[in-house]
Amino acid sequence: MINAHGKEYNTFGGGKECAMRMGISWWNNLHTKRVEKKLPARQVFDETVRSHAGDIESKQLTKVKYLSAEFASFQETVIVGDYVAVTVFAEEPYSFLMHDPKVAESYRKYFEALWQLAKK
Repeated sequence: MINAHGKEYNTFGGGKECAMRMGISWWNNLHTKRVEKKLPARQVFDETVRSHAGDIESKQLTKVKYLSAEFASFQETVIVGDYVAVTVFAEEPYSFLMHDPKVAESYRKYFEALWQLAKK
């Protein structure tokens, strides 16, 4: 997704279970590469991730907001350009990738609504 040639990396979802399954070093590595590509990010997490997101939150080109813990989920949605990736952190994790400008715009509108509701 960081190679999708979008203007911004937007994510929502991905509770503590997701962070623990992939490992904090994996997430830090992804966001280090994103910053190297000068791709700004806005991310909406839930409160269960706050104590694990500190390294990501402190990176350049990164803004993070939080929803209450009741929004914790075991999937994460990423929107970049005309792409949407949804990763489900089930027992056997899987992802699917959609490449469609209308679908990406629809997910981006949902992201913007969550961004407005979330707090720093």
